[in-house]
Amino acid sequence: MPLALFAVFAVGLSSCGKESQIATTTNGAATPVNEVDAMINDYEKVANEYIRVASRLKGGDMSVTVRYIDLDAQVREWPPKLRRVSEKMIPQQAQRVADISARTATYLQK
Repeated sequence: MPLALFAVFAVGLSSCGKESQIATTTNGAATPVNEVDAMINDYEKVANEYIRVASRLKGGDMSVTVRYIDLDAQVREWPPKLRRVSEKMIPQQAQRVADISARTATYLQK
């Protein structure tokens, strides 16, 4: 048991002084977090809330109308922001943005 504790301690020390580039996502997979990932995460949060509210509105819940209008504007702001950093995106990030955009597309009003 003391050897295992030492190994955990040694691993912990090996990263002392280094900023962590790893964060755990909701599905448990470790992914690096950088400026682009942070932007995509923010976009996804807004998109998920937008989809939730739009579904409620579509189902007849008129109490979410003002929130829907606000989120609709926020969702529309993200594609231009993400296009500005698209040259920094790796293919997986670009695909993630496309997937999020596809999910919101069915709810966006023209």
